[in-house]
Amino acid sequence: AANQPEHFEAQGTIMAVDLHKHMVTIDHSEIRGLMSPMTMAFPVQSPEILSGIAVGDRVTFRLLRAPDTLTIVTLVKEAVTAEETVVLHVEGMT
Repeated sequence: AANQPEHFEAQGTIMAVDLHKHMVTIDHSEIRGLMSPMTMAFPVQSPEILSGIAVGDRVTFRLLRAPDTLTIVTLVKEAVTAEETVVLHVEGMT
């Protein structure tokens, strides 16, 4: 069972993108069952995964861990919302 491929879901912020080496550096939160929060460079399964990704983007990603590799297989940019800055004042509601 130790040699079986495993998948892990994670979130983080893009710190660097290297299109030529098919690598992305992510400052990620804890990846449960795999590693503590850190900034780390990961290879991507295909260069298309990096399309539209830029430094500073918040992303969710899926890692594939095989016996000798750790590869990003999906990378999705999170929608930008302004919910931290939205304050609603509701008066007179019954």
